[in-house]
Parts: sequence; C-alpha cells; structure tokens
Amino acid sequence: MSNLKLYIDARSLCNNIQDGKNIYARELIRSLKNTKPHGVELVLIGDCKNPKIDFSFNRLWHFKVAKIVNNDHDAMFFSPTSFLTACLIQRPSLVTVHDLIAFMHPSQVGFKAAFIENICLRLLNYRSNVQYLTVSDSTKCALKSFFTLPKKKIHSSSIGTLIQGIKTPKKNYFLCLQAMIPRKNQLFLLKAFAEIADQVSNNLILAGYGDPKYIKQLHKFCKANGLEQRVKILGAVSEKQKVELYSQAQCCIFPNLYEGFGMPLIESLKCHTPILTAQIPPFIEVNPNSEAQFELKSPKQLSHIMLHFLKHPKALEDLYAKQKTVLDHYDWTKIAQSFWKILK
Repeated sequence: MSNLKLYIDARSLCNNIQDGKNIYARELIRSLKNTKPHGVELVLIGDCKNPKIDFSFNRLWHFKVAKIVNNDHDAMFFSPTSFLTACLIQRPSLVTVHDLIAFMHPSQVGFKAAFIENICLRLLNYRSNVQYLTVSDSTKCALKSFFTLPKKKIHSSSIGTLIQGIKTPKKNYFLCLQAMIPRKNQLFLLKAFAEIADQVSNNLILAGYGDPKYIKQLHKFCKANGLEQRVKILGAVSEKQKVELYSQAQCCIFPNLYEGFGMPLIESLKCHTPILTAQIPPFIEVNPNSEAQFELKSPKQLSHIMLHFLKHPKALEDLYAKQKTVLDHYDWTKIAQSFWKILK
C-alpha cells in the first residue's frame, strides 16, 4: 500500500445532516485518518476545513474532482455516500453501497435519486477496477444477486456509533427513533400499540425528522383510535435528547419494511436499551434473537411480544444481556482497520 494516494469524497464533513449515510461517512473518514497506514496519503475532497481542495458544491463539482483524480497516476478514489462522482473517475475506486432501495423500491426514494443510482451503479458494474463496500452482509448478498457480481469485488463491512448511553432508571414508554417516512413503517407500530393500549400503562414515543404527509397520517391514526394522550410524536430531536430518549426507554421497536443496515438498533443497545425488530435480513444480523423479532404480516404478533416483555421484566433484562454482545463488532476503529485490509 506504499505510495497510495487515496482521494475521498468528504462532503459529509461540511454538513450536519443526521441521516445514516452522512453519519457513516463522517465517522469512517475520521477513523481512517486515525488508523492510516504508513505510505498512504489521504486527500479529502470537499472538506471545508481544507480550502486547497474545497470546491463550491455545484453541478461542476463532480467533474472537477474527476479531473484531479484522473490526472494522478497514484490515485485511488473512495466514495462513502454517492455513485455519481465515481462514474466519472477512471482510476481504481471503492464505492460504499448502503442499500438497494432505489432498485427494489424506487418510489420510496424519489425519481431523481432512483434515476441517478440506477444509471450510475449499472455503469460502474462495467468497470473492472471498481470494488464495492457494503454496510451489511445482507446488502452484500443483495448486490451480488442483483448484479451477478463476483465475490472478490464486494466487501462486507458495518457501521459503528459514537453515541454514549447513560445508565438511568427506565420510564414507562416504548420508543421508535428514526426518520418518519413510509418505509420505516411507524404506522404498523401504532396499530400494534393500539391493540394493547388499554392493557398497559406504557406510552409510545415516535421521534425523528420526516415526511410531513406521513407524519400527518400518523397523527390522524392516533386521533381516530383515541391515542392522542398515549402517543407522543416529537419530530427531530437533538443528540442530547436522543441519548436521553434511548436510555430511558424500556425498549426500542423498529418495524421497518426494508433497510440497508439499521444504525438506530446499535444506538439503542449502546444506550442500555433492548430492541424489538422486524424480521428483515439486516436487522437479523444485529438482533438474531427470535423472541425479539416479529413478522410484518400483522401487527398482532408485535402486540403479543410487547405485552410479553412488559409482563416479564426479567425476560427483557435477559434479552438485553444477549443483544449487547454484538456491540464489539460495531466499532469504528475496527471498521477502519478492516477497510485498510481491503486495499492491501
């Protein structure tokens, strides 16, 4: 790996967007800087703190980056969030694939994003010097299957979190903290909660930025089912509020329809709170405990699971003891070290 100059699309360092892709990019770049092997030079393109290589983020940005990288014979390019710039680069490249939602469920990401990802990822597949980094084993399998790519071109990694939970007495509420958009499926959780609301004292808190139309739909369901005093819909929360919400919840519930990974699952476990998750492949990687999984066919199964753990608090403690054992795997330093092994 001597004399390697690794150019990285570092635009995420200039924003404070708290979605999974941008958090992943920021923390991985910082960890790569801290674990950089001897003989490797990192060039962070788009990092606002480095004016020598900072460009105005306009339509020409990708072409400017491509020109610089293509003219450097020692260059390799890494894109942690986007396919577009990598399409213009002729040098060896490594591209992170977070999910295949744009291919499998294009209506969930919008026309522009679906169009760009479809075109760019298909173009990249024609190049022999492009490799892929996926954020979960399930995304790796989906990518390999969808594009019939050879195994040697795809490397499975994971996502860490720097969140530090606080040990604090639990409060009587369930929590779902993630973006409020249709594929996160909070409406399914509301239906499950409605089944048992008159049997439990626990409330339900939904938190996270989201689609106003979908949030309106959630409010409408609460009103129609007499849950307005039992369900709190908070919207976006600060990092401090996030830690408090995670740490004080009795458990966190994630009913997602499809996902590439699931950073909130790791955040919840880091905050000493067990998780109940939908039976989708990336969630099963984090939570292989069948007693804490539910199918998405009917909300009633989730209702029964919620009720079971409320009636048996020791079972909930035992569940967390099993779930927290996965946390060592989701460590940014280890993830960065595995990244460098891929480049050897």
